[in-house]
Order: sequence, then C-alpha cells, then structure tokens
Amino acid sequence: MTRKQIRKLVEASYNNDSLDVKLVNRIVKKLSRTQLKTYIKLIKASEQIKTVTLVAPKFSDKKSLKKEMSKLFPEKSIQFKEDKSLIGGIKIIDNDLIYEANIKNTLENLVTFINQ
Repeated sequence: MTRKQIRKLVEASYNNDSLDVKLVNRIVKKLSRTQLKTYIKLIKASEQIKTVTLVAPKFSDKKSLKKEMSKLFPEKSIQFKEDKSLIGGIKIIDNDLIYEANIKNTLENLVTFINQ
C-alpha cells in the first residue's frame, strides 16, 4: 500500500470532522507494521492541523475564552493546557505557528538586548 493510499484512508477515517473510532480500529487491523506507523503519523498530522492549543498558567473562564478563540480560528477545535512556567501570559499553537505573549519571554528578550 502506498503512502497516497494510506493518506486516503486517513481522510476516510473522519466522520463529521471527528475520528470514527470503529472505522479506525477496522483499518488498523488490516495494516502491516510499517503501514500502521505511516497511518499513525498521518492521523497525528491531520489532528494537529485541525487543532489550536492554548497554553497558560491557569484558565479561569474556559467557556468564554473558547468562544472568543472560535471566532479567531473557525472550524478548528480548541484545546487547553496549563503550564505553570509561563508567567502572566499565553501561548497559542496553531499547527506550526506559535504565538507567545508572556512576561518571562519579554524579560529574557530585554536582558538579551541590554547585554548586546
């Protein structure tokens, strides 16, 4: 089975923009080990494209934040992750793009600028 055919299987694995677990289980049973590795990589890549991740030290009101982010990123699912190392900021990961605004990075950039 070629990579192109496996890519078509990945596209067929979705039902209404979400993975169909029963179909995925049927597909997985039919694939060889190398084909399965390729299938998993392509599923992960597909999920990454369809998802926006918000990283912050703490989320107080996820519902309103999700509503606002859905306006900015239509047709993408929103995930929340907490990271205590971020100081007073937020990181938005959209596929390969990372938008980061926090005090820690601002201070580090300021120190680097002063040392030059």
